[in-house]
Amino acid sequence: FEFKDGTKMPAAFRYDWRLWSIPELKDILAEAGFSTVDVYIEADDKDGNGTGVYTRRTRGAADRAVISYIVAGA
Repeated sequence: FEFKDGTKMPAAFRYDWRLWSIPELKDILAEAGFSTVDVYIEADDKDGNGTGVYTRRTRGAADRAVISYIVAGA
């Protein structure tokens, strides 16, 4: 990032990613005090494409990418 006066900030938009797994997120939410943590995973059609339909699951396939919602309640 460069300012009008010529000074620069080379790492202005740097972010170090941390990818969290669903089990890790469930554990963190439980540690934070949530009494229920549910995971809703998108269903696939016969070609492996998402259907837009989400169902509550306790297990899922070990895919490279999963569209899911994690819902926590007190």
